[in-house]
Amino acid sequence: MKKFTKEIDNTISIEQYNTSEKYNNLPLAHSTSSLKALKILEQGTICAKVDDKIRKEEPHLYFFYGRAAYPVHRGELPRGDYSYFTFCFLVRSESAIINYAFPFDSGAFINGFYSPFFNEDFDLLRFSLPSNLDDINNFIIHIFGNYDNYMRGDLPQKTINIDYSTSFEVCSYWNMVLNKSAQNVDSRCRTVEIVSNSDVKLNNKTLLAIVMPEILRDHKIIKKLLTEIPNLDVITYPCFFGDTDDSYYGVVREKVYVYLRGKSLI
Repeated sequence: MKKFTKEIDNTISIEQYNTSEKYNNLPLAHSTSSLKALKILEQGTICAKVDDKIRKEEPHLYFFYGRAAYPVHRGELPRGDYSYFTFCFLVRSESAIINYAFPFDSGAFINGFYSPFFNEDFDLLRFSLPSNLDDINNFIIHIFGNYDNYMRGDLPQKTINIDYSTSFEVCSYWNMVLNKSAQNVDSRCRTVEIVSNSDVKLNNKTLLAIVMPEILRDHKIIKKLLTEIPNLDVITYPCFFGDTDDSYYGVVREKVYVYLRGKSLI
């Protein structure tokens, strides 16, 4: 396991969890607007795009591990255009090549949303987690105790041993995830991010479920998708015009949580 993960382990006073146990792999959640989602389904691929968030001129495709996590309310005005409303793909985790994993949203880190806790000179890659599912699962169990706590972003009471030898990054991470007061950070700070440098093809072996606005259930692209993947789980939520697109974030998060519980994955 990489250094950050090992240092986290060293700060937990009691080995509370059996990390030799094999845990279920959670699916990868990729959220976007309905407009972009339909374009993804037309091309049959979630594409990695070149950006400089992690390494310059490198393609990146971003997922959250098991959770549909979203930013706090951005003060948007109500919309009547459902093309903005949230669409979430749940992809089997084994179908993506994991090039990077982080214990939080890398974009929020880069954009300074964690600045109340993190030094502006911190290097994102110092927070890297191992790029394999077993170690990522064990990290979650160490931090949250179980998957249900992880899905809720709820950390059990822990005794954390931090002293002069503990790295600044580890100290800052604990300060952030244990803090429950009013702050700028949101649920993404307690959600593992998976980053792949490769596209993910959508087919019956990779795509597990979609969460989408109910109004799109009979869209021709969705109908075509169901002829190609008849066993796909389609989860819908009702739309109320005059809402903001971010007003559905909590709805989608709950739909994913209930779905994974129903599948006995958490």
